[in-house]
Amino acid sequence: MALIESWKLVVLQRYAKFDGRAGRAEFWWFVLANFLAYLAIIILVQISSIFLLLWFVYGIGVIIPSIAVAIRRLHDTDKSGWFLLIGLI
Repeated sequence: MALIESWKLVVLQRYAKFDGRAGRAEFWWFVLANFLAYLAIIILVQISSIFLLLWFVYGIGVIIPSIAVAIRRLHDTDKSGWFLLIGLI
């Protein structure tokens, strides 16, 4: 699974799908795509602060897909999606 296809799959097709499983490739390609997108936006913010709005909109837009793919990845490892809340402690 390629980088862009994985991002499209997670964000556009499985936006809020919390059931099922996400394989390692789907999860890690999505994480890499998000990292690169944030890196590009941070570089743009250094050029002009107007891009802070882009950073905010992108961040809000990928919250639910990020949580969904993390929960599906936990399901793939036979763990409950509630384990994601451990990070809040």
